[in-house]
Amino acid sequence: MRVKLVACLLSLSASCSSSPGPAGPGPAGSPGPAGPTGPTGPPGPAGTTGPTGPPGPAGTFGGTFNGGATFSGPTAFNGTTTFGGLDLFNAAIQGTYPAVFANVFGSPFYCGPAPDSFLVGTDLGSSLTSAAYGHIYQTDQGVLAQSYGSPLAVAGACGGAICVGPLTYFLKNPGTARQISIDVRLDDGPSFVYVDGNQGPNAFKSVPIANTGVTTTIAVNIPSGSFALSMISCSSDGPSNQLYVSSKFITAFGLQVDYDRTFHRNGN
Repeated sequence: MRVKLVACLLSLSASCSSSPGPAGPGPAGSPGPAGPTGPTGPPGPAGTTGPTGPPGPAGTFGGTFNGGATFSGPTAFNGTTTFGGLDLFNAAIQGTYPAVFANVFGSPFYCGPAPDSFLVGTDLGSSLTSAAYGHIYQTDQGVLAQSYGSPLAVAGACGGAICVGPLTYFLKNPGTARQISIDVRLDDGPSFVYVDGNQGPNAFKSVPIANTGVTTTIAVNIPSGSFALSMISCSSDGPSNQLYVSSKFITAFGLQVDYDRTFHRNGN
């Protein structure tokens, strides 16, 4: 074998070839081009919610808004808040017609006759009786129906002449001074209707009213601007008393309720 290998090397004959030897360690070839991008995989699961951030600064609103709104928690309205052009208080009670029933002479009865005048202002001065303070009666544009019954002993002590009131409407007349009419039934009297308690520059006291179970139309002189219209009902034969106003005189004559004076909002 050894002799044959030597001979093959000397002669370089093709017949001397044998099986190929192992490949030699050549250099690595350059990488081939990248293949195409595969499709996007599905999104992974959502992460956990992060902590709540600090509250932002208080916001402000200006302009107009149409639609519903819900306010939760403390809400502060600073400055003037109006609804339909009216401040919040007047807007809330717009369309109501309150009057004030004051027990300044008795509760509610006192012996007649009706006084010539009385105080309707909130500045009492030396007086402790003013028709500006009392119970709120709700009326229908001025209409009111109240009946009172006193104990026989009270009527007897008064000789049958008992009175109730005054009932006072605090009103505004946007026009000039004029005369209006009011339909009333103020028992059998003598009863009266007053303007400003028959005191001051607009003092007025009606003629004596002596109803006998019927309605009487009373002429009343009212000033321009704010005024108080009061009535006192008296009975000459006790023990009952009626105080009826049967006309919607407030709206019929274009008058307005003076809510500030009725509820003493501005100290009036």
